[in-house]
Amino acid sequence: MSFATLFAQMAALFLPVVVGYVAARLKFMDDGFDNQLSKLVLNVTLPCMLVASASTSDGLPDAATSMELLGLSTLGYVIVVVLGYAVAWLLRAPARERGIFAFMVAFGNVGFIGYPVLSALLGPKSVVYAAIANIPNLVFTFSVGAVMVKAGVGADDGDGDAAERDGLAKTLRSSMKSILSPTFIASVVLLVLVLLRIDNPGILGDGLKVAGSLTTPAVLLITGASLANYDPLSMLTSWRAYAVAAVRLLVVPIVLLFVLEPLMSDDFVRSIIVVGSAMPVATNAILFCLIYGAEPKPALQGTFISVIASVLTLPLVAMLV
Repeated sequence: MSFATLFAQMAALFLPVVVGYVAARLKFMDDGFDNQLSKLVLNVTLPCMLVASASTSDGLPDAATSMELLGLSTLGYVIVVVLGYAVAWLLRAPARERGIFAFMVAFGNVGFIGYPVLSALLGPKSVVYAAIANIPNLVFTFSVGAVMVKAGVGADDGDGDAAERDGLAKTLRSSMKSILSPTFIASVVLLVLVLLRIDNPGILGDGLKVAGSLTTPAVLLITGASLANYDPLSMLTSWRAYAVAAVRLLVVPIVLLFVLEPLMSDDFVRSIIVVGSAMPVATNAILFCLIYGAEPKPALQGTFISVIASVLTLPLVAMLV
């Protein structure tokens, strides 16, 4: 597929983002509405879309491919977590922000904006594959990712004592509970359907597909509305945010392509892993900063720049595979 075709598909996806931005500026959408709509998507429509994706005429991945997706995704997150810390060190990020920069490199917005983008670039079949590959992402984000952000809180105080370690342990325990979200449960249900070769849930699948169809337009509108909350000038002043965005959008997928290439069985699996790793910074970076009392500005800047730049970089990455 040519770059022009891929870019046109991304541009078509970006137009609803612009609509969401304008709607927020005109006060048709506000923080309260966005928050409730986000909860609806994450807890209802996205899980419906994932389970309904088992109803496919393209054929479900077999058990070997499903296990391959899980294994490659898990190995990929181990690699990008290490890469994230290396990049944060190279950027000489302040101690309190080091974990935030590492998080932004390691974790992309696969579970929210990733599914609509992958569906547009690779076809509806990709949602099934991406949902399976995203299971390790959910586990890593709410365990390792949460600890990354929490670790920087109080880092400048020099009090790395048992109380701080207890705080990290408590963060890990509470974060592990967050893994059991409706999205994670729906992903596991989908994996079970795939392993059992159930590709026609009947009227139940049809009903879930109708509910799940709200996901893509809602996600894109929310993304645009969230951008309207930022002062564009203040979001464009950090050179580290540009560097992190470049690593997240281009370096991460290229590294995974070359490292995991010998382990990938076919082109479609490669596309799912590589393009899925090229998503903009996960919005959980901002959420974790707010929850744990870390400075959210670096996460806001990295998210803003990466979302805008991904319109151009995602077609480039898709062409690589």
